[in-house]
Amino acid sequence: MPKVTIGIPTYNSQKFIEQAINSILNQTYQDFELIICDDLSSDNTDEIINIYLEKDKRIRYFKNSEHIGLFENFNQCIKHSSGEYINILGHDDVMLPRNIEVKTEIFEQYPNVGLVGSSIEIIDGENNPVIFDLNPNWSKYEKDTIELGRDWLINKVSANNPICCPFVFLRSSILEKSGLFNSKYDFVGDYDMWLRVALYSDVCFIKETLGKFRWHLNNESCKYDDLYYLTEVSQIWNELIDQLDLPPEKLLAMEDRIFRGLFDFFIVKNFTQYDLNYLLKMSEILYHWRSAQSRILIPVEMLGQSIIKLNRLLADTQNQLALSESKLADTQNQLALSESKLADTQNQLALSKQIINSIENTKNEN
Repeated sequence: MPKVTIGIPTYNSQKFIEQAINSILNQTYQDFELIICDDLSSDNTDEIINIYLEKDKRIRYFKNSEHIGLFENFNQCIKHSSGEYINILGHDDVMLPRNIEVKTEIFEQYPNVGLVGSSIEIIDGENNPVIFDLNPNWSKYEKDTIELGRDWLINKVSANNPICCPFVFLRSSILEKSGLFNSKYDFVGDYDMWLRVALYSDVCFIKETLGKFRWHLNNESCKYDDLYYLTEVSQIWNELIDQLDLPPEKLLAMEDRIFRGLFDFFIVKNFTQYDLNYLLKMSEILYHWRSAQSRILIPVEMLGQSIIKLNRLLADTQNQLALSESKLADTQNQLALSESKLADTQNQLALSKQIINSIENTKNEN
């Protein structure tokens, strides 16, 4: 029985699936099985995978009888797995060579750890590095850390997903307690899983970059906007907080922390991006989150600071515009002066020609 299971849920994956599979086969750690579950692809995914089946007996391939969606296909990979440690890699993502080795070593050394993530690099569809504008520091860890799961949930984890799904390794025994991915979520089923795993185990984050996450327009997450994201993430936090069974003072402190985090990430950071009606729709979701009406004044200062920043930005823009207009006026004045000097030069040239012609006429008369 292999120590590690790598699952790849595929759907119309022909463009990137070879890179994903090759990155797994080229790992420094080789005691793994590769489970591929296809969700009724209509492209050449099937033909490409069949070629690999003939090359490596560690690969097993399953095809769904109907299209079941992203997170349910994640679960299919887990159901077919036999490894002690499990990773679900995106069909368009790339492991760096030490990925399995490093994360397996963490599990072997720390039996209390049920989840291991790592820093990642973000690439586009052409393998070029990109900056993830939505959250530039996403899945970038400053140092290796092991967090006590419950403490991480209550006091530290950010309100929006801080972990890159394709490079998370899970201890399979923890999944027996936390359950599989919740397919009722379209967008945040992975974040929901990380939070539930932390209820039963500690979590580890590795500074070393061990994978390349591909961000492109065909990403599943690109189908959903921030309003949809907020709707789901506020729901998973609501359900998780209820499971923690906190005393009143800790409950209030946690609710305030998550509320501030959601408000900052979805409202304040997007204050200059969306129109007022869209912001009001997101604000309404937060207003009704866990009786947040009693705490709605908490982030007013945050919003005020955002307005101040916006005003400063507007003032800076106006100053730059005024400076540009001043420079333009100076340039126009210099151009007018140059045109005046040119006219004077042309007049002098014409006068010189007249004098020369006069002299030549006088010579001719003599």
